[in-house]
Amino acid sequence: MTVPGHDCNFSVDACPTIGEFDAMTLHVQDCNFSRGDAEHAKGPVERTSLRPNTRLSNRPAFTLMEIMIALTVTALVATVAAAALHAGMDVRERVQEHRVTVDAEARASSWLGVMLRHPPAASAVDEAMFTINQGNDGNTAVTFLSQGVETPAGTGTIWRVSLVVRADGLHIRAVPTGSARTRVPLETVLPHVNQLDVEALETAGSPAGSGASTWRADWPVLRSMPGAVRIAMGDRMPVVFPVSPLALAAR
Repeated sequence: MTVPGHDCNFSVDACPTIGEFDAMTLHVQDCNFSRGDAEHAKGPVERTSLRPNTRLSNRPAFTLMEIMIALTVTALVATVAAAALHAGMDVRERVQEHRVTVDAEARASSWLGVMLRHPPAASAVDEAMFTINQGNDGNTAVTFLSQGVETPAGTGTIWRVSLVVRADGLHIRAVPTGSARTRVPLETVLPHVNQLDVEALETAGSPAGSGASTWRADWPVLRSMPGAVRIAMGDRMPVVFPVSPLALAAR
């Protein structure tokens, strides 16, 4: 038997009977394929296995101990991160509080400087222009008269200004005098200041009578202002506020 296009001869052994196909044997003899047929060959036929894929089922899983260790490490990292965040927030709050404190002190110092530089004339008042009182608690209370509380400074209402340390901090209070007593007093509080030290500068030839320039913890002359005032708030460095020489009263 010849296959068209190929030099293949097939012979079939004799079949004893029709229907006994299980005993049939097919022999392929002298089957030679040409080179052109080989070029059309598509390679070996891939075989597909019907067995179940056990690659996923054989992959090792996490043990209970490994999961507990991972959770513990995660909790530790979260705790450290929370502590760092809390510390950062505390530092931020302290910096902000310090900034507010410094700004409040700067504004209070600027206000005190303006008020001390603009005292009224001695002939315009009938009370002490500047007094220093030492308290039993070691703090100093100061009272002075000024025309520098409101603008334009140096004119208008005369105010009685006092600096007193109380339980809630340093109180700077300005109260109008004379015909303006019905006006609302002005007051500011520095809650961080629990100590106040004040000294007055006695200049040479001042009414204090010592004849030399020196810092005094009191001011005995009621109708005159010192040459300067040195004020220390809490643990801050003392600040010197010069006073106008025109404030010296006539002898």
